[in-house]
Amino acid sequence: MKLRRIYLLVSALAATLSTVNAASWYLHADQTANWNTLADWWSSVHGTGTHPASISSADDFYANACQIRTPSTSNAETFAGRSLTLNGAPLTIKSLSTTNATTVGNFICHVGSIQNGTGNVQLVNLTNATVHESLLLDTGTSTRGLNLTVGTLSGNGDITFWNNGTILLTVGSSPNYSGTMYVAGTTAVTFLNNFTSAGTLVAPSGARVTVNSTVTFSGLTVNGATRAAGTYTAASLGFTGTGSVIVRAPLIWHLHADQGSANTWHTLADWWSTPTAGSHPTAISTNDDYFTNGRLLRTPSTSAASSFGGASLTINGGRMLLKSTSTTNATTVYNLNTFGSGGSIQNGVGGIQILNVTNLDNTGTNLVLDTVANNRGINLSVENLSGAGNLTLQAFGGGQLIWNVANAYKYTGTFTLSSSSPGTLTINTPFITSGKLVVGAGNTVVVNRPISLAGLTVGGVARAAGTYTPASLGLGGTGTITVTNRPVQMFGVNEAGMDFTLVMVPTDASLAYYQSKGLTLIRLPFKWERIQPTLNGPLSASHLSQIQSVVTNARNRGMKVLLDLHSYGQHNGTAIGTGAVTFAAFQDVWTRLAAAFANETAIWGYDIMNEPLNQGSTWPTAVQAAINGIRASDTTHFIVIEGEGYSAAKGWPKLNPGLDNVTDPQRKLIFSAHCYFANTNNDQYGSYSGENAYPNKAIHLVAPFVEWCKARGVYGHIGEFGVPDNDSRWNEMLYNFLQYLDDNGVSGTYWSGGPYWNNYSLDCEPRAGVDRPQMSVLQQFNNN
Repeated sequence: MKLRRIYLLVSALAATLSTVNAASWYLHADQTANWNTLADWWSSVHGTGTHPASISSADDFYANACQIRTPSTSNAETFAGRSLTLNGAPLTIKSLSTTNATTVGNFICHVGSIQNGTGNVQLVNLTNATVHESLLLDTGTSTRGLNLTVGTLSGNGDITFWNNGTILLTVGSSPNYSGTMYVAGTTAVTFLNNFTSAGTLVAPSGARVTVNSTVTFSGLTVNGATRAAGTYTAASLGFTGTGSVIVRAPLIWHLHADQGSANTWHTLADWWSTPTAGSHPTAISTNDDYFTNGRLLRTPSTSAASSFGGASLTINGGRMLLKSTSTTNATTVYNLNTFGSGGSIQNGVGGIQILNVTNLDNTGTNLVLDTVANNRGINLSVENLSGAGNLTLQAFGGGQLIWNVANAYKYTGTFTLSSSSPGTLTINTPFITSGKLVVGAGNTVVVNRPISLAGLTVGGVARAAGTYTPASLGLGGTGTITVTNRPVQMFGVNEAGMDFTLVMVPTDASLAYYQSKGLTLIRLPFKWERIQPTLNGPLSASHLSQIQSVVTNARNRGMKVLLDLHSYGQHNGTAIGTGAVTFAAFQDVWTRLAAAFANETAIWGYDIMNEPLNQGSTWPTAVQAAINGIRASDTTHFIVIEGEGYSAAKGWPKLNPGLDNVTDPQRKLIFSAHCYFANTNNDQYGSYSGENAYPNKAIHLVAPFVEWCKARGVYGHIGEFGVPDNDSRWNEMLYNFLQYLDDNGVSGTYWSGGPYWNNYSLDCEPRAGVDRPQMSVLQQFNNN
């Protein structure tokens, strides 16, 4: 299940990307009234700007880690916006009726939930639903439920049925859904109609499943046992109902010749089970993968919207020709991959052709975006861009590329606008990427939103790190362009000991162990009171020497260290900004620490304070003081900023609005949250069931922070997370969590390693030379 998910990447199409003129509005706080409260929506993700004049059908609305609340009425309620997107947010159903439905036309979920917040069984209709990473269907309690009808379901994200109540599911069609449906706890799920999914159904022991139809999945796991391809009656699986479950294994098909004018990508005779021969498919199936093999692939010549129905389409040489006769309806490919030499995407008709791609994994050498003529264009929307392959605009002296990319953290290639075939590039969405942009002479570039790049060359001149207006570069638009050295995404562990009551210095042998596992980022906690016993005084030479010994050992092993001032926003029990513990004192300690390590190549960054407590609105002031102190001594290393409320990921957006305003002249800030998966949000875990756990619980807990980072184009890190050793299901949750971080460019350090733990259940240090259970997951996310 997970290997296929990694291959296809994460997520599905955000319907809003290709329309440029729609206004975007952002929820900045939990709603206490309902979704029609205009004052709750803002034009900026920072909770600033203007409010909408109405919930307009022309506009897109984003709930960024804040609760969106339906009206508390007995009427049928329809969200009036063009789309509603959950970014780490819950949609709470507050309808007083059990006969009138709550309706959302275009529902897009990155990570979020639909919750019964009233009682009984609530009716919910989603006309079009796209699940990117994870959707939780939460009954609220065991006595409540959801009756969910989805017209069209798409995406790669998982859907979890949760909270031990009743869920009734009707899916009109799911031509491009390939996620996992997981029935958690003793939740009762009834599949009411026939539908086909390329995803997997997982029903653990205790789950109550009723099938009154025929449902098709590419994978099936019941009571921990994976079922082979075939047809199963409900009774044979221990389910109830009169229907059946079909398991259909994915197949691979190959384009065997160039497609002619009468052929399109849905022409079954053009696809073969081997590159040169074999059988043909009976349909373009959402279960299957398709390879062009250097051939010409032709989209349908129609005036209607057209979607490729396969699970993935791979261009390994050759070209995809856009032949739609419409310039308003999109051609859609949910998972588009390139490898080998790459290939090209061409406008084969004229006008501006709209192409929507959910996941573009560009690992081929070069993907050419070819307008074919100077009076043509491509309006390309990509939800997730990844890979190291290059992109080239071939525009023939005036062709247009309209560029809408939501998530390009994982892209490391170079996007070139060459002088030999110049054109116009218009960027209409904010995005941050590890890739580079090269603008050759003669090209026109319009940047309308903030973007961040790893490198920029304009007219043959490489630009230094900094933030530029388009005009300062000879470009157009109202956005900004930031050139930055992005931190290398790394995973590792905390080496606890120097934060203990009795100082215990991490050993070189312990470092060697984590080096052998590829976990080469070490977060090193130590106390402010020890490194600087007297406020504004010199650093303790002996304690500094202990820290330096660990850093030296790490450098000798090619490892990196994150120095962590582990004092909870206090010095000897007094909070920063109180009494003698002034902001200037906090600045002083970091001025001194940065001076001591400014030239140390093993330093990954400075974590300026672990889990600041009770700082309130003064914490951003303290943060800025520390930044200023560090930059007085060190302009090289990254500065890591934690948040209020134990830096908890779940509450990050609500508790840290002021962190939007801190600045670093070197533009090397990393924001760091902590995320434990217990109900208490700390490292004190009960049993798996006692913690109301399910496989994607950790994703839902960390998503508010991750989505906060993505919405602002900033870098993220999870400084502490961990799972106990008492149930193997915790490791499944840990894997899903780390995969989510990896997909979104977020680094992380596990809590905790180090040789000084006794029987601590979260410890990942080997015992008697034997790896701990958690290491089987952690080492899969190594830095090698």
